[in-house]
Amino acid sequence: MSDGNLATFVPATLDDLPALQAMMPGVYAYEGEMPDVDRWTAAAMELIQHPDQGRIWLIHLEGQTIGYLVATYGFSLEFFGRGIIIDELVVAEAFRSQGIGRQAIEFVEAFARGQGLHSLTLDVDIANTRGQQFYQARGFQYYPHMHIMNKQLDR
Repeated sequence: MSDGNLATFVPATLDDLPALQAMMPGVYAYEGEMPDVDRWTAAAMELIQHPDQGRIWLIHLEGQTIGYLVATYGFSLEFFGRGIIIDELVVAEAFRSQGIGRQAIEFVEAFARGQGLHSLTLDVDIANTRGQQFYQARGFQYYPHMHIMNKQLDR
């Protein structure tokens, strides 16, 4: 990777919501179903306004926004305390396989270590084998005895 492919990670602002919305479908491509965009936007707005809950960073390369990274705080006894949940990571298709995703993981890991956190957690779609290989190559481990389950309380 050349030095020209060094990404920067810029905290998102409310003015960035349209750009985030435009990139958001890239996260859900494997699921085949888009979330409610209005509710997604409201959640992104809340996260931007409350950095104590997590962060959204735009990924810039050579002055261009090419993706974003969302990390929220969590707590787990199993993983020994506070940690980061990587909620969404998207890199535009044209910029994949250029080391940008690796830089994003290194960035969020350094951020978490700098805050004294103990773990990084994420989920990856079962159909996204490329993503699974990417995360395993960066030290993430499967927990085959666990399945993510969710119950929405605000419907």
